Amino acid sequence: MRCPVVTWTSSIALAFLILASCARPFTTPEQWLIPEGFRGWAKLDYYVPQAPPLPEVNGYKVVHLPRSGYLQTSSGRVDAMFSKDKYLYRTGGRWRELQFDPKGIETGLQLSAIYEMKERMFEKSNYKCLFVGTKEEYESVHESCEEHFAATPLCK
Repeated sequence: MRCPVVTWTSSIALAFLILASCARPFTTPEQWLIPEGFRGWAKLDYYVPQAPPLPEVNGYKVVHLPRSGYLQTSSGRVDAMFSKDKYLYRTGGRWRELQFDPKGIETGLQLSAIYEMKERMFEKSNYKCLFVGTKEEYESVHESCEEHFAATPLCK
């Protein structure tokens, strides 16, 4: 009787399947509610002790973005690499999901930039920034999210 030969590729495939079946997001996904007419940078600071936590509704942490585009929360966020965040924009009395388009292929209103700042992978995020607008609006902005909110009195 011969023993089956296990190749390194099948070992890797098996390990991947085991990890994938056990995988779950490290963090609860967010659902951003962006007010009608909002354009520009938005920033959410995490782990601010005196700020309220984000409410959880239907498996999402809900981010009610104010018109200022700046929000603080005591809620935390760990590595969100596999998180299925949603970004909903209010238009004409209805919610429309915005798509992230880093290459600027889509036309019209979109998310042109999304990033989180953290010290190392798998560690907590300090804040999250995103840009809401058209490709042309994003390309015409001459300041980063950090520069924009450093000049805003709300952030001082």
